[in-house]
Amino acid sequence: MMRIAAALLACACAGAAFIGSLGAANADVRTAGTGAADPNPGDDRIRPSELRKYLAKFIDPAVAESHGYKPTDVCSEYPYRGADGMVIGGMGYHYANPELIADPQIDPFRPEVLVYTPTPDGGRVLGAVEYIKIDDDQRIATPQDRPSLFGWEFQGPKEPTESGIPIHYQMHIWLFKHNPRGLFEPWNPRVTCPANSERTASSVGRISFPATQSGQAGQDQQAAAEQVTAEQDVTEQDAAEQTTTEQAVAEQDTAEQAIAEQDITEQVTAE
Repeated sequence: MMRIAAALLACACAGAAFIGSLGAANADVRTAGTGAADPNPGDDRIRPSELRKYLAKFIDPAVAESHGYKPTDVCSEYPYRGADGMVIGGMGYHYANPELIADPQIDPFRPEVLVYTPTPDGGRVLGAVEYIKIDDDQRIATPQDRPSLFGWEFQGPKEPTESGIPIHYQMHIWLFKHNPRGLFEPWNPRVTCPANSERTASSVGRISFPATQSGQAGQDQQAAAEQVTAEQDVTEQDAAEQTTTEQAVAEQDTAEQAIAEQDITEQVTAE
């Protein structure tokens, strides 16, 4: 009887530890969106239980498709092991909403991507959500615009993808499937793709995002990048011109000083 009680206590503690880690990570969460999809628009703080409850409607992939998320048969799985020799893991199928990706706002209740994990019977069930923010200046070396949610910074800037997503930031949150590597780790060692599935090692899958769907946001980002380049060119040109001017002034001063010294020498000699 004591062994049974001890086993039950251990299970309860393990479950509490997982829920506790989720609560601790998300204890003070501030929404970054407009609040239009927030079930509590008057409160800028949310709880993880509220977020999971609200997004639970997408557990069925069919519901996600009806809300504009595009299905895919490409499964994300990392084929390598880490430095510790352990399998990095997989993600599953990325159902992306192109309109939300193009929207520069980040709303916790409207994730840009829903990640579905394979089930043993060949089905799919919601495992994680992914937030994507297109980089403002489209430069990998300038992370000053890195967004954050739940007190955690997004990963990136990430390189452009083959499917058309430009330089971007991303964050995965395993709200519906436990990830032993961590709640915000992108790869989950408990996720494996079906043997006969088409696979990719991309952390955003092979989601479709044609340039025509980027809309004004994409045009603004391109214009911003071009403006930054133009400003850098002007700055470099100004610096070059200033250096040339300073060199010319220095050379003139040197020449005038040499002439003055020569005049003094000639005057002393004449005397």
